[in-house]
Amino acid sequence: MDPFTFPPIAAVLDVAYSAVAALADLLAPFAGTSSAAAAIAVTTMLVRLALLPAGIASARSAAAARRIGPQIADLRARFAKKPEKLQQELADLYRREGASPLSGCLPLVAQIPVVAVVYALFTRTDIGAHANDLLAHSVAGVPLGMSLPHSLLVAADP
Repeated sequence: MDPFTFPPIAAVLDVAYSAVAALADLLAPFAGTSSAAAAIAVTTMLVRLALLPAGIASARSAAAARRIGPQIADLRARFAKKPEKLQQELADLYRREGASPLSGCLPLVAQIPVVAVVYALFTRTDIGAHANDLLAHSVAGVPLGMSLPHSLLVAADP
């Protein structure tokens, strides 16, 4: 089953397509035929900016984890034969220190749907009920729906 045909995901993809296409049209006077690529670059910067708070929280948590690393090692040595007690002590330590062993994953997990949508924007020939016009745009003569090596093979083929 194609996950991009699932109605909620298809709706998100269609909204993303409309937004990137509108941004590409807006950037066309400045970027010319590379306006779709410029729209992707601007979208990427906006997403990175939106994820900045999660990245800061992740960096703080990583610093806290480094700071409490010796205490974690000590707890693991003391409670090596008592896994339940070890888990309880580790949870208490993380709570006291304001750290989380999973907070470093947040920015990555938040980026996965965005990367999937952007990937779909440049690999699918149809989005919703219409053709994907973004694939007609190019960067340095390479269509956005094609890789550089593939475009070189196509150009070399008589």
